[in-house]
Formats: sequence, structure tokens, C-alpha cells
Amino acid sequence: MKLWVGGLLAATGFHLNALRQFNDKPEERSVATKATLPQNDPDSVQRRTRVAMYILNGLLLFAFTFALRQVFGDAVAFGALLFLAIDPTVAAHMPVVMTDLPVALCSATAVVLAARALQTWKWSHLAACSGVLGLALTACSLVVQPMQGCVMLCLPSSCSPCSQA
Repeated sequence: MKLWVGGLLAATGFHLNALRQFNDKPEERSVATKATLPQNDPDSVQRRTRVAMYILNGLLLFAFTFALRQVFGDAVAFGALLFLAIDPTVAAHMPVVMTDLPVALCSATAVVLAARALQTWKWSHLAACSGVLGLALTACSLVVQPMQGCVMLCLPSSCSPCSQA
């Protein structure tokens, strides 16, 4: 997520001094404050950051809706999209650089894609589930719980195509 926002900011003229290794969180915050306030226009940085997060969260919301459509059909996908569109918590997190909404959307998408993979046992569906879980892990290491749920769904031997022989 930081790379996504940083990539957009760098492409639109964000000026940053050479980075060095940080030893603690206050030192990192100090460097970020110095880079934003005296070197760049804070209002412009905030505006571009919000645009980047709207795009990222919009893409993740689209991916979640697309996964729901594949597994459960149009009605469920539209209902979930409508619910998430009117939910004030989702709306409040859309423009904010926090991992909460991206991790929630990636985790939910991974669970839906795991259900799809269990229906078909195709490598492409397993790879899609794994890819979305990996994307969630890049945002936050707390995605271990949804990952464990996806693995537990795939473990029962009665569901595997090998046990049907």
C-alpha cells in the first residue's frame, strides 16, 4: 500500500531526500513530516494520496464484487456492492492510507475465491486465491487468520478430487 501511494506521489512530483535506515517509529515520522511540510505542499500531497487510495480501494472492491459474481451470481454480488457502497465505515476508510479496508477486501475476496477453488479444483482458481492472499499479506501480517481459514477449507480429504477415485 505504501508503494502504491508512494508510486503515485513520485510520479506527480513529490520531492524526497535520500532515504536512510530508520531505527524507530518516531524517527520515521520525523522524516515523513519534514518531507511533507517544508519540501512539498501538504494540501497537494493529501489530495494526491486520497486519489491513490480511492483508486486502490475501488479496484479491490471491484475484484471482490467480481469474485462474488463468479461464485454466487449477480444478485449476491450487486447486493454486497450496494451494502458496501452505503456503509459509512467503508466510505470513511476509502480515502485514508490505512491497511484496514484493503486487508478486509483482500481477505474477503480470498475466502470467496477459496470457495470457487473448492467448487472447481482448477489450478487457475487456486492461484487466484493464493495471489489475493499474498496481496493481503503485503498490506498487513495480520492476514494469517483468513489464510488459515482458506487452508482449513481446502484440507478435508472428502472434498479433494483424489478421494473420489
